[in-house]
Amino acid sequence: MPKETDVTKLEPAEAMAAIGFNAGYQGELEGVYAAANLFVLPAEDKRATLEGCIKAYEEGRVQNLQAFFAGYISSKVSACQTTPDLGYAEFVCAPATQLIENSDSPVATAQLLVSKVEPEHRTMALNIILHKAVFCGHVKSAEAVLDAGAEVDSFSTTVRAWENKDDSMLRMLHKHGADFKKYTAFEGMEEMDARFRQEETITSYQQQVTELTARVAALEEVVKAYRPTAPKSDAPKAH
Repeated sequence: MPKETDVTKLEPAEAMAAIGFNAGYQGELEGVYAAANLFVLPAEDKRATLEGCIKAYEEGRVQNLQAFFAGYISSKVSACQTTPDLGYAEFVCAPATQLIENSDSPVATAQLLVSKVEPEHRTMALNIILHKAVFCGHVKSAEAVLDAGAEVDSFSTTVRAWENKDDSMLRMLHKHGADFKKYTAFEGMEEMDARFRQEETITSYQQQVTELTARVAALEEVVKAYRPTAPKSDAPKAH
């Protein structure tokens, strides 16, 4: 654990940043929530608090970052700001997508990060993180957020992936149910929809063949175990 900075030896701006970092790193959850929630708190102080929360998260203490996300999202919802903007991008989406992208359990990480957000706002939070992941081309974190409960067609994510010419992202969104038929006005979208459907059909067939082959092999082992063996003969061998 890092030593707490002696803020009395710092310049005022540095002192405020250190106070914010210390609050995020080892402060009370209520204080972290309030720092993220207050509109009047300057962005640089909020940023320092977030950095402290991320440091604590990396050391296995997730509660402060959960409290920060919950507080920030609550403040935005209270101000009727429920669509992606620069504030969400900096204080929620960027850190969340990076942590999910680097995680060995990305779906669980996505769920964990928003677990303290008010239940009625969690899907919205995941949708906004999804928008950022698609915008940045992070297929792993985008898919994890979808599996965690985001809505595939929220905030025109399919259009964003199309504009980015991100074939791998579009393929993943299609697999998760994105309705490409809504976007046939985009040149080539209809052909891409047909191609992805064909690929998914082939993949599904291959998976079924693999599963059936494994079941047949398992049944053969069961039959072998119960197959009677020929009794040994007691008759003397001929010389």
